[in-house]
Amino acid sequence: MTERKEDEDSTQKLSLYFRDECKIKPDEALNVASYLYDVLGVVECDDIAFVEPQEWKTLLQQVKMTPVSKKKLLKKLNETREEPLKVEDILSEAPSAHAAQMCVSIFFFVLFFFFCAH
Repeated sequence: MTERKEDEDSTQKLSLYFRDECKIKPDEALNVASYLYDVLGVVECDDIAFVEPQEWKTLLQQVKMTPVSKKKLLKKLNETREEPLKVEDILSEAPSAHAAQMCVSIFFFVLFFFFCAH
């Protein structure tokens, strides 16, 4: 029971930091905090400085956030880091699942008409 309480306290502290310091929505702040704690093992606010750029990129792809909130978060992170994050690199995303699905749909559409024509 105590370990669960400590988990909740750490996540809550991280969430409040992101909400208050980055000025992002509470649900987005909680999602970022939960990911950092659960996936990357960030326990306190000072640990945030040790998160690698690729990990931030993955986090921003995995956690649902508005584009404005992502930029606010990265701007605040750069204020605390010795070596600033390259915002453009982190925000550039790999081809989305939507684009990949669209390509597959077009492929099957072409196959369908190819076989119907014969």
